[in-house]
Amino acid sequence: MSITPEEAGWDYISFQVRRLENGRFWSFASGENELAIVILSGNIAVLSNRGQWQGICRTYGQARRRHCTCRVTANLPSPGFPPTKTMTPG
Repeated sequence: MSITPEEAGWDYISFQVRRLENGRFWSFASGENELAIVILSGNIAVLSNRGQWQGICRTYGQARRRHCTCRVTANLPSPGFPPTKTMTPG
């Protein structure tokens, strides 16, 4: 599933759903759009030109024995945005 900012009437962020099997990855360029990754199950590793993060996992609900790997490749940083960071609940 993919929803672009133009389709939804949003200014910057798009929405995509990906289901990755263990050991698989997904690469894409975010361009000038913001990026938010919401993990519904398992855990991921993210590699981008803004940094890398290992073992990011969902933080709510019942733990499941699923694992996925995601590779994020951004083609250039958006000027004026704050530094990239990992946000957790609480």
